[in-house]
Amino acid sequence: MRGNKSTNVRFLMARAVASLGEVFPGLASRYLEPLFRTTPPPRPMSESAREVLAGGARFSVFLDGKRIAAWRWGQAGAPTVLLAHGWGGRAAQLSGFVDPLVTAGLSVVAFDAPGHGESSGSRSSLPELARAIAAVAGAVGSPIAVIAHSLGAAATALAIARGALRVGRVVLVAPPGDALTWFRGFAGALRLSPVVEARTRARVEERVGAPLAGLNVGALAPALNVPALIIHDVADRKVPWSDGAAYAAAAPAAALHTTRGLGHDGPLRDPDTVARAVTFAAAAEPRDEDSVEVLERELFERDRRWTASAS
Repeated sequence: MRGNKSTNVRFLMARAVASLGEVFPGLASRYLEPLFRTTPPPRPMSESAREVLAGGARFSVFLDGKRIAAWRWGQAGAPTVLLAHGWGGRAAQLSGFVDPLVTAGLSVVAFDAPGHGESSGSRSSLPELARAIAAVAGAVGSPIAVIAHSLGAAATALAIARGALRVGRVVLVAPPGDALTWFRGFAGALRLSPVVEARTRARVEERVGAPLAGLNVGALAPALNVPALIIHDVADRKVPWSDGAAYAAAAPAAALHTTRGLGHDGPLRDPDTVARAVTFAAAAEPRDEDSVEVLERELFERDRRWTASAS
């Protein structure tokens, strides 16, 4: 309840600032830019998701001074699958994938993105989420696959497009198609004037380090040069099914699986959909350099344990 009240207060303040935008457009945009990147209050966790997280080995990854809370399950040295949540989500949302992946003989890593869940910060962006995915992947070695939801799916595509993430397969659940559309929705909700909208957009683009017009399916999907499974519900009210279909059509090696009656988050909990995603991700083959990285990591851990026991 407190989180909802805080969000409502911020929205009302933003509307008030926006109404003064014609007189003070620069001042208004200075306030509105960080508001666009402010993350929602943390989602509550179910008891079952809490138990899954409690059974994982917790660790931290640091990105630009922010601490990213992460968890790992499964046998050390096993091929890794990385789970990435979306805007306003948290690692617990994808807890339903953990046991099936571990049962398939895989190691699983999930994390709370910057400004989300138990990670530090209160703001983030699509480019930062892409860098967080790459940072966590780098910290655990090269994952063979990524299963990502919503904005995490778009961020996965962006990390691959930028060459920051190399994996064998990706599962993208409900990937949104256009960052500019999200910004225009933000501007429309606040009834920003054209001049304030333009100045705020310029500030956002300067802050995140990328033009919003380039963060879309047309730019990202063709760079998905690995087998991809796109899962999207036909009645998704948050991200339209057409966005997922566009990813599947534009990616070089993608298949579209359409669900019905699951909405935006439901595919993460549906047993049949989870099983399909796990089967697809588990079929990824480790690259030769992945095997070398696994061996090097195992040797490093062995030497670290030996040093600790000798001291």
